[in-house]
Amino acid sequence: MTRTANGRFVTTYRCNGCWRQALDETRTRLEASDDDAEIASAADVFERHGIVIHEHRRGDPAPVVRHILIRLIGMLASGLVQLSIGAVAS
Repeated sequence: MTRTANGRFVTTYRCNGCWRQALDETRTRLEASDDDAEIASAADVFERHGIVIHEHRRGDPAPVVRHILIRLIGMLASGLVQLSIGAVAS
C-alpha cells in the first residue's frame, strides 16, 4: 500500500523485488499510528479488495482495527492472503 499526497492509502502494483519492502513500510507506519483517519484509510484498502474488517465497519476503536490490519499485512507478506489485481474500485 502507498500513501497519496492527501494521506490516504491506496494499492499500487509493485514488482516482485519491492512489494515486500512496501508492506514493511506500511506495517511500520501503522504500528506507530494513532491517527484514526490513517487507520480507517488502510482498512478501506482491504475492503476495496473484498476483505471486510468488521471491527472497522462497526466503529471499534482504532487500536483494535490497527491490530487487525497489522495481522492482515503479515498474512499478505506470507502469502496467506492475496489481493487481486483487477479493475480499479472507487
